[in-house]
Amino acid sequence: MKLTKLIKVDNWFSRSINLERDKSSLDAVNAYVPTSTAIKTLRLILKTFNNSKISRSWSLIGPYGSGKSSFGIFLNALLQPSNSEQSKLAITKIAEIDVELSRAYDQKLKNSDGCINILLTGSFEGLPKKLFNAIADVINESIIEKSFKNKLLSFYKEHSKEPSSDDVIELLQRLQKSIVDSKFQIQGISITIDELGKHVEYAGSNQKDGDIYVLQKLAEYSVSESEVPIFFNVMLHQGIEFYAKELDSETKAEWRKIQGRFEEISFIEGPEQSMRVIAKALKHDLKQSQVAKVKTDLKVPVQALLKAKIFPNMTKIREGVNFFSEVFPFHPLTAYILPLLAQKLAQNERTVFTFLGSSETFGFQDLIEELDFPDAIMPHHIFDYFVNNQGSYIFDHLTHRRWIEVLNAIDRAGDQDVKALNILKTIGLLNIIGTLANLRSSHDLLSILYGSKILDKSLVSLQKRSLITYRKHKDEYAV
Repeated sequence: MKLTKLIKVDNWFSRSINLERDKSSLDAVNAYVPTSTAIKTLRLILKTFNNSKISRSWSLIGPYGSGKSSFGIFLNALLQPSNSEQSKLAITKIAEIDVELSRAYDQKLKNSDGCINILLTGSFEGLPKKLFNAIADVINESIIEKSFKNKLLSFYKEHSKEPSSDDVIELLQRLQKSIVDSKFQIQGISITIDELGKHVEYAGSNQKDGDIYVLQKLAEYSVSESEVPIFFNVMLHQGIEFYAKELDSETKAEWRKIQGRFEEISFIEGPEQSMRVIAKALKHDLKQSQVAKVKTDLKVPVQALLKAKIFPNMTKIREGVNFFSEVFPFHPLTAYILPLLAQKLAQNERTVFTFLGSSETFGFQDLIEELDFPDAIMPHHIFDYFVNNQGSYIFDHLTHRRWIEVLNAIDRAGDQDVKALNILKTIGLLNIIGTLANLRSSHDLLSILYGSKILDKSLVSLQKRSLITYRKHKDEYAV
């Protein structure tokens, strides 16, 4: 039976998240898997729910597809009124990972009207005006009394043509005062800007009207003591300073100061966290006998992986088998390698989730159309996907050179059988991502994938053709 009849991908994991479009979606919140980085960030935010003078600005930095946008949607849901479905669902999702943190948020937001949430997706234009407009839109939709709302919108209209950074701060100050004077129990103002790099890039090429100093002013203002604190999250692929690399030294120094106003959070998950998200994305329709077959087939590779200590947080075979059965049809090592490879090539937006939704050649949808149960997706399948759909656009010189070396070896292989070619591709893939994963293409690791009998025959053949070599000092095969 073809795998496509047994496995589907939740649509939320194969589409791009947009803060403004998806901010009210319960499905987006339900699909979210709070990762260790997300929990860490939520703990930091929780600590700042007070009147004290404390930094409330964070820059979440991570590659495309690392979950920053999804986190923005989740945070927005969490900070809705406490009686809303969104907030209740978010609290429940946190409880699945951290009961104590869930209770703390539940207590903090109990019987409240949550926060006023300003969500913004970056674009190639000046930031002050877009942010000024976004604040006005939220004021217009907010629950605060009409009299306060009219005064705030009147100020907005007076300055809406060319708002400055100071106008943005002034509008927020007035909004804070209106909240204090209102009858509602609003806990704060949360500002989240996704894809901030687009505004920063615009500022770099349009320094006259591409003012990003609003970031510094807003970060500094968020430190202020207030009954209505401002929480400020920005999301980028690289630090702000990175976007100034082609600019003059004075601008670089100024942008470095802006970056220093934010507490930087590396939004990159380890492989185990990424695999948990993959497991959530896959929807299995397996019979009990098929689940039993998958688990039986997993016992030998999982035992070998535990022995090799590739997954240090996993020590029991039953635990490992149960975990990896949830990421079927991925072989355990494939599930481990995929997010690492996507991370290495993420600037080109070939992420784990574009792979899962992809019907391109060797994409997940294409593979499950071809593979029969209980066949698994192996590392060489992932190699084929990235080579066919990504390889020519790799900007990292060293990575690109290694791809070319492996491809040249495959061309020289000529009439090698398919199994030997697949082992060659896997060795090449492990050579490319080995430093990231602390994986070596050792005999022990390769035998987990292909079995010793097939492996030994193929290795002899590949070495005889000078397609691979064995590095004794590293205990690894290399293309």
